[in-house]
Amino acid sequence: MIPRLHLFYLKKKADYKINAIYKGLTKGQLKVFVFEPKFEKIIIIPLLKCKINRDSLEKSLLKIYRQANIQFDISIKPTFHVPEFSEDILVDNPSPKNETYTLQMQQIRDAYFDMFPKAEDNAFYFFIIPGFVNPTIRGYMVKSKSMGFIKNGNDPILAKVIARQLGYGMGILSDSWENNGPSKGSTFNLMDINGGTNLTANQWLSLRHSTNTFSYYDNYEHVSTNNGMVAYYFWEENADGTIKM
Repeated sequence: MIPRLHLFYLKKKADYKINAIYKGLTKGQLKVFVFEPKFEKIIIIPLLKCKINRDSLEKSLLKIYRQANIQFDISIKPTFHVPEFSEDILVDNPSPKNETYTLQMQQIRDAYFDMFPKAEDNAFYFFIIPGFVNPTIRGYMVKSKSMGFIKNGNDPILAKVIARQLGYGMGILSDSWENNGPSKGSTFNLMDINGGTNLTANQWLSLRHSTNTFSYYDNYEHVSTNNGMVAYYFWEENADGTIKM
């Protein structure tokens, strides 16, 4: 019979370690991360008539992201009608590297923010669309950006798709199999393809490193600025490509 070990975590304000000691020798160590609650805003904009339960969506996202102690305030806007787009038009397939928005996506974005120029800057925007040309694609978000496109579906599926896309946008996470990771489809990590919701400690840290300075525009667009100044961000990476915190 395998003995069970029950741990009672101490309430601390900083990270700490728990050592497993047997006969005076340290046999293992557990590092405990202490995270203050982090709150993010999500704004859902349907481009077609659909029923989305805000409370259900919020609860599902909380269940996934409470691993990193991140909570969400979700608001759902009325159906937004984009000129020249009907409710059954499919969106062109985006870049598999999550690096650029398609022209259709740019048109949808520009139409919305032209109509609502005072929209909140510190929020993540998700447009609910009929789907993509490739029916297997359920969502898309450019890394480190605050705008995503989600194929319409029931609430549990929407929650998982939005959660995974937030991994790209909010955490700048990569697919789990990249950077010498485990084989594609072999894990239940949020950034794998099996519909899992697990996150690693490094992913927690990346997701919480959000600075709320995300842009609606990808890095390949020519965007004019008010004063001609452009900000650049520099960081160091570990050998596996993750950002040093």
